[in-house]
Amino acid sequence: MIKAKLFFGVVLLSLVTLSAGACAGTMPTPSPEPVPTPSYGSVRVYVTDAPPRDEVTSIMVTVAEVQVHKAVAEQEQEQAGSDNQTQEQEQQQTQQGEGEWITIDISDNATTFDLLQIKGIEQFLGASEVAAGKYTQVRLVVDTIQVALGGGELQDAMVPSKELKITRPFDVVAGEATALTLDFEADKMVTVTGSGKIIVKPVIKLTVRQEKLTGQEGGQKPDKGVTGEASVEVSCDDFMSAKHISKEIATAAGDTFTVTLCSNPTTGFQWSESATIDDTAVIEQVDHRFVSPKAKGNKPPAPGTPGQEIWTFKALKGGTTTISMEYSQPWEGGEKGEWTFELTVTVD
Repeated sequence: MIKAKLFFGVVLLSLVTLSAGACAGTMPTPSPEPVPTPSYGSVRVYVTDAPPRDEVTSIMVTVAEVQVHKAVAEQEQEQAGSDNQTQEQEQQQTQQGEGEWITIDISDNATTFDLLQIKGIEQFLGASEVAAGKYTQVRLVVDTIQVALGGGELQDAMVPSKELKITRPFDVVAGEATALTLDFEADKMVTVTGSGKIIVKPVIKLTVRQEKLTGQEGGQKPDKGVTGEASVEVSCDDFMSAKHISKEIATAAGDTFTVTLCSNPTTGFQWSESATIDDTAVIEQVDHRFVSPKAKGNKPPAPGTPGQEIWTFKALKGGTTTISMEYSQPWEGGEKGEWTFELTVTVD
């Protein structure tokens, strides 16, 4: 089955407000109990796909908005019971217009992506902080979809409904990340009529999983402008000049850093999902995502335009170790080690 996945992690904020009542007469007024310091997290959005049938060579999607629906407090208590009962109650709640729709922030350079360029990789789309509680639905608003057939030019496709709602209950817990993956089934999406009109009916399944928080996520909200993150980036031109590249970086225990490498999945090559780390006691990998190429003005990137794969690592303790990745065709008999990258990391 051919699938594309739109993923976002949710880490939520729980805030309890306490009040103290005053007592009459000469009884002393009790001091108000301290309000607990709120915790923060993030919502992350990704996409991935496998290629559809042969005549479809590109499915370029531009997303306008992603929202999640939060249940009202009273109905959260009523929704105890079986999963089926919970879903039925939440569907009724949405029909009555109760609860709240919360918009997830999407990165400007990630709103447009080609499903064929992100097969097998979850691409990051955006992040937001939301309140802890029970959520019932995800709503995806599509701006445009363009399709290329047989390697030809992109053509505007007709989308019968640009607002897609996926109903499934899930909980967001304060200080934890909930990852929501919108799984596109690309082989069921595209229809070409006898007159040559292209119709796209997105078919999406929602899956839920927990994600590990890193850095300052889940704790106090970080000060703006303080990232504690270093980065290493290698472009396609760099790899065209030298297929095997080594670099060095220094960081401090507790900090995170990123490695960004040129990647073009349309060629059949992709980087290792998990980097090889010589000493996992010194650093650990905490994230890996694909970022599609940026659109130029109002025009989406041409089919075959390379994007980037980005890994995030966290320094655990002092020491020196190496990270290595290999750019290969993952299937049996595919070409291996077309490009390699090695990073020596020194942690203070």
